[in-house]
Amino acid sequence: MKIISVILFLKLFLFSIPMFSQENLKVNDIYLNDGSFIRGEIIEKVENQYIRIKISGGNIVQFSMNEIKKVKQLKRNYHYFSNGNKVKTKGIHFSILGGMIIGTNDFENFYAKSINLSTGYNLNENFSLGAGIGLDSYEPNIFSVFINTRYSPWRKKVTPYISGKIGYGTPVKFWNNQTTDGYTGGLLLSPSVGFQFSSRINSSFLIEIGYNFQRMKRIPDWQITEDEIVFRRLRITLGIQF
Repeated sequence: MKIISVILFLKLFLFSIPMFSQENLKVNDIYLNDGSFIRGEIIEKVENQYIRIKISGGNIVQFSMNEIKKVKQLKRNYHYFSNGNKVKTKGIHFSILGGMIIGTNDFENFYAKSINLSTGYNLNENFSLGAGIGLDSYEPNIFSVFINTRYSPWRKKVTPYISGKIGYGTPVKFWNNQTTDGYTGGLLLSPSVGFQFSSRINSSFLIEIGYNFQRMKRIPDWQITEDEIVFRRLRITLGIQF
């Protein structure tokens, strides 16, 4: 009797394996015609008839194909939220940030535009490391090359993070067009805090508030010695990451 029970158990187990194969265990978003969606594992699919889905809690639901608008397989390098939004948490990412820099220095009030292009690699869900380039419309314009880091303590639909970059900024033209003053570049430091907004597309949106510290040297046309210039600016930027 025990042997028969074992044989029956093995048969049931073996027959159940195809239904729960590794391919079927991939998580999918099933979008319905009424605008809602279901997230789960497709455990059975009959073409042009119905699909059965295992959702959280182990419950199984079934929909006819006429109720379904589309089926989208989830990517493993994204973190998904219950409302369908997602944010990339693994692999390479690119970002564009643009905005303004405001503040003063020793010899002038200042408003400047700023744009940064960067790429990074998510080492895990919380920490990324990368590099980028930037252009700030100081007088003269400053082109910078930098490395940057970002840390997110947790993942939410709106995720807070802290970031920082360090690099070198140099004038786009070493001589001012309007004067004969000479300029040389210097150290760039920029710590920031920001928020990353998840979305249903393969991109997320960023807002950052930071502090720009940029060293430069100026050689006025009427003297030989250099003047050290330090730009200290509040930086406010908006952008997109993909």
